[in-house]
Amino acid sequence: MSTPNIPDATGLTFEKIWQMYQEDAKQKRKDWRSLQKYLKALNKKDEERRKEDDERRKEYEERMKKENEERRREYEERRREYEERMKKENEERRKEDEKRRKEYEERRKEDEKRRSELEKQMKRTDAQLGKLGNRFGEMVEHLIAPGIADLFNELGYHFHGIYSGDLEFKDEKGESLTEVDILLENDEFIIAVEVKSKPRVEDIPHHINRLKILQQYFKKHRETEKKVIGAIAGAIFAENVKKAVVNEGLYVITQSGDTVKIDVPENFQPQLF
Repeated sequence: MSTPNIPDATGLTFEKIWQMYQEDAKQKRKDWRSLQKYLKALNKKDEERRKEDDERRKEYEERMKKENEERRREYEERRREYEERMKKENEERRKEDEKRRKEYEERRKEDEKRRSELEKQMKRTDAQLGKLGNRFGEMVEHLIAPGIADLFNELGYHFHGIYSGDLEFKDEKGESLTEVDILLENDEFIIAVEVKSKPRVEDIPHHINRLKILQQYFKKHRETEKKVIGAIAGAIFAENVKKAVVNEGLYVITQSGDTVKIDVPENFQPQLF
């Protein structure tokens, strides 16, 4: 049974509507095929672009790999060159240091040898000066001793005994107590004279200590209450040393050429021990 082709109010019939539907469907299929074709072309283009990007990426990676390898080889080469240079420089410095060390050691040995020779020379010189000083001191002592009693006698002492030549005083055990260069003695006084070629201030307390020892010695061994007086004699007598001797109550005896004299300041009073 067929559908009657009855026009509606608009004048459309079923056949026209079907035809329109068929044409619309045909157009949609055509549009779909066009869309598929476009999408296929787009996918193809995307694939080509992807392949192109992959190719570029591979090229970039290859280039970077190559550049990195070249940089690595260059770095390794520079590192080897640096190590070789440092090794060479260190070896040269080591040789130079060794050379300097040997030179220093040779100089040190040479300096040690010169120092040893100098010390020996100084010891010989000191010994010679000591002998010379002793001879000079002995010469001064020999010049002073002969007329010294007369000089003190002029001061009113009237010594009848004079002894010279390193007089040594010992205790009961035979051990040395002290030594005196010149000793003068009378019934009341004993004068101990220390003879120096060039007296020093440091000699004064030593001589005072000697005088105290003598006072105790004579009191104990001679049973005498004689007063002990001190004097220091010298060939080269500085003024400050003279003053220091006088301030301690000791006589100053000076020698110049063949002349020997006792310097007695005004109002001088000798210290009695």
